[in-house]
Amino acid sequence: MGRRSKVRKVLDTPSNTIYSIPSEMVVEILARLAASSMTDFFKTKSSCKLFYEVADDDYIYRQISVEELAFKILHWTKEESSFYNRCMESGNLEALYHQGVHKYFTYHLENVSGLDLLKRAACAGHHGASYVLGIMDLLCHDGDEFTKRGRKILSNIKTSLQMLECRRKLQRSACYKWRLQNKDSVRRPKLLSCPFQDRKRSLWCLYDEDDRDNLHCETCILNREMVAVYRMLTGHSCPSYSYSYGMCLSRSIDQDTTI
Repeated sequence: MGRRSKVRKVLDTPSNTIYSIPSEMVVEILARLAASSMTDFFKTKSSCKLFYEVADDDYIYRQISVEELAFKILHWTKEESSFYNRCMESGNLEALYHQGVHKYFTYHLENVSGLDLLKRAACAGHHGASYVLGIMDLLCHDGDEFTKRGRKILSNIKTSLQMLECRRKLQRSACYKWRLQNKDSVRRPKLLSCPFQDRKRSLWCLYDEDDRDNLHCETCILNREMVAVYRMLTGHSCPSYSYSYGMCLSRSIDQDTTI
């Protein structure tokens, strides 16, 4: 898919200097506006003929922010549904992610269409989609094959801060869009073994440490994420489902440290 589709040429109007701006530049301006605010984009689109003409470009639909609309997915009007489908057809990664999460968790954890949407977004570099696919491989399947695949997918997320943001994005979706129907599909996390057994360790509950980001190794970070997502999906919070784990704390790292 090209970076942007060909924009219909709009004739220059000498009496209005805005018409002297190249159409491609107008598309870029509208795309950046759309990425920050869908509401402001539509207000601007209706403000003049030029904006209305170029606002139908696929490049803009790939960039537009859909989070506000995604959170009301269960109550879409026909117009909103049509608009959202256009965003997905244009390759909007956020639209693919939110629709994939909705279908995957609402209908069944093996929902093919939901998985396909998440895979499309992940292959295009969407961290949130990679997070869902990787974590669910670790949580829902036994065996080294799935563990290796899950860890490989999650390796696309390079920093612990990005990992935390992906979980919070999933949590926002959980609050507004769906409730997991078959909780038994998510098994209690089988914690991975930290490879740095000789390092200084500290015992603390994994799921209460969102703000404590001094984890050193990838394994400890993945253990934290598995427990957090498990609790998010199943609602289990009683002591029998809590974990204390000797986390690898040989050195402090900032929130943007590479995993």
